[in-house]
Amino acid sequence: MLDYLSPLGKDSPQYKWLQAELLAPAGANKFKVIVMHKPLLSTGRHGDEGWRAAADLERLFKERGVDLVLAGHDHDYERLEKDGIVHIVAGGGGAPLRGQYFKNPHSKIFASVHHYALLSVCGE
Repeated sequence: MLDYLSPLGKDSPQYKWLQAELLAPAGANKFKVIVMHKPLLSTGRHGDEGWRAAADLERLFKERGVDLVLAGHDHDYERLEKDGIVHIVAGGGGAPLRGQYFKNPHSKIFASVHHYALLSVCGE
């Protein structure tokens, strides 16, 4: 789980910690999942804010084989897929909903609905 309110750029302690964690042997773990508040990809209200750490994190996730990124921040549900990584924005837990602000070819599903997310891992 990452703290987006703390520095996340390439020279930050949090980035260096994450880099080491993603290099650690997977052991029995079959998937690499990142949980963070602010999404790297989103077509919601905050999707085009130009978050400086996003490019570095996106590159690290791709290089280290991250499978899934779970985030919130935008008040909607969205699934995006880019470079083999699935990004889920699940921010419709009760606050006022917002619509889709722009298009992105990586966006597969967008819904302005109240919701919660349940993650199940079955087999491989």
